[in-house]
Amino acid sequence: MEIYQPEEDSYLLAKYVEKYVKKGNKVLDVGCGSGIQSETALKKTKDVLGVDINPNAIKHCKSSEYTKGAKFQKSNLFSNVKGKFNIIIFNPPYLPDAKDPKEIKAYTTGGKHGYEIIDKFLQEANNHLADDGIILIVFSNLTKKRKVDEIIENYLFESKLLEEKSLFYEKLYCYKIKKSGLLKKFNKNKIKNPSYLAKGKRGMVFKGVYKGKQCVVKIHLPKSKAFCTIDKEARWMKYMNNLKIGPKLYHADKEMVISEYIDGTLILDYFESNTKQKIKKVILIVLDQMHLLDKKGVEKKEMCRPYKHIIVRKDKPILIDAKKSKISGISKTDEPVLIDFERTRPTEKPQNVTQFLQFIVGPLKLNQNKIITLSKKYKQDYDIKEIKKYLYDI
Repeated sequence: MEIYQPEEDSYLLAKYVEKYVKKGNKVLDVGCGSGIQSETALKKTKDVLGVDINPNAIKHCKSSEYTKGAKFQKSNLFSNVKGKFNIIIFNPPYLPDAKDPKEIKAYTTGGKHGYEIIDKFLQEANNHLADDGIILIVFSNLTKKRKVDEIIENYLFESKLLEEKSLFYEKLYCYKIKKSGLLKKFNKNKIKNPSYLAKGKRGMVFKGVYKGKQCVVKIHLPKSKAFCTIDKEARWMKYMNNLKIGPKLYHADKEMVISEYIDGTLILDYFESNTKQKIKKVILIVLDQMHLLDKKGVEKKEMCRPYKHIIVRKDKPILIDAKKSKISGISKTDEPVLIDFERTRPTEKPQNVTQFLQFIVGPLKLNQNKIITLSKKYKQDYDIKEIKKYLYDI
């Protein structure tokens, strides 16, 4: 495999390596190639580690007079790296796939769009960057700057454009990247590998790992004027857990709610890809949960349009009760899980069941007049038997 020889991007990055590396810094040169960045860093500090997936690059750097004093080892990004560093340097392969396969080179091609390797790098970088550390990185406008900016933000980093350099065929960008205040808070709560998942009117949601388990982290959206939604979400999630409803709550404080990550399918997507029998079973489970909340005087809200409020987890193992079924063991079922409780409220006349019936009329092509009749009767006595019988028989 060829070694990437210094080009304009290498010299641009080296300019800022020389500026930012200080005496005593612990430096990591990812994708060290010819060793130019390690060589530059060695002018300021003796603690330099260079890594590259290319064994020829490692062999070259180890034998070079210019990089004597640095350590080098083979690694696919951070796969063989331990510890944290004050400065991480990365001149990534950032060009999109060439149309001609003969022109695709491992040391310049960053994936189909060019930014894929940068994405993988930033996904892991938090685990190896000191809280007050920085990343120095260079890439091209051919990589789509807007997409790189989005990736940086999604992994909770902040960036500063140090220099933009125009060449006759492209533009180069050199960035300084650091951890955001929010990322530091995530680290404080021992949330690993956080990444952006979704944003609503009141909150932002991230995916991560908490105590070895996949989790969802919800924070208050800074621009939202809604009051105490995070505290409210945590209180209601704890209440729902006592009723065996919703994702498991792992941790909550004034700034974030950490809960179980539900790996599944949004309910409308589930309706489109499963049998009528499976869909019916899921609906009946949701109705039982809605009925329980109605009896408790609690309204979930959003149940007339719960497109993003119910996730169906497939094949959840459940323990069969021998006393009830005359057999014991483990079975599997598709489990609907309610999420998002920030608008939940206590009320004298909750409408969870009737709202959910309103939602399923269209997807299941139910008799609307029959549903209206059943809903009116349900509001009088909160008896769900006739509704369930009707759904069983359709």
